[in-house]
Amino acid sequence: MSHRGAMEALGNTLQDIGGNNKFMGRFTLLLSGEFRQTLPVILRQTRSDEIKAWNKVLKFSFNTNMPASLHGDQCGKQFSTCLLQLGNEKVPLNGNGDISLAHIAIMMNSPAQLKNKVLPDLSDDNNLHKWLCERAILNPQK
Repeated sequence: MSHRGAMEALGNTLQDIGGNNKFMGRFTLLLSGEFRQTLPVILRQTRSDEIKAWNKVLKFSFNTNMPASLHGDQCGKQFSTCLLQLGNEKVPLNGNGDISLAHIAIMMNSPAQLKNKVLPDLSDDNNLHKWLCERAILNPQK
């Protein structure tokens, strides 16, 4: 969640750019993310202040993972469905009241077993070099 001052500064800037005093300069903003992971906290304020902060926000929910659906990736589609159920708290609890992730996770007993499962060809230097080159992300440092 962004600090209130940052959002107010953005609103003031957009009002200046738009040449009016309307909310956010009458520009449409898209704030995206997994809002269930972000606590709607305003420091030293009451719960009603937190609720008032959302009065001008239109909330849309996406229920379909489009990349998984469009590419026909059944495994990815199944995984995204499980994640959506987990996020919506629709996953059944076990006898202890805990969530079981056995249907979407593979449990490993050791780091070596995990390495062999995720990167089975790690010992083949030629394949590893090619594999890493295909996945390298260049990140310039300041």
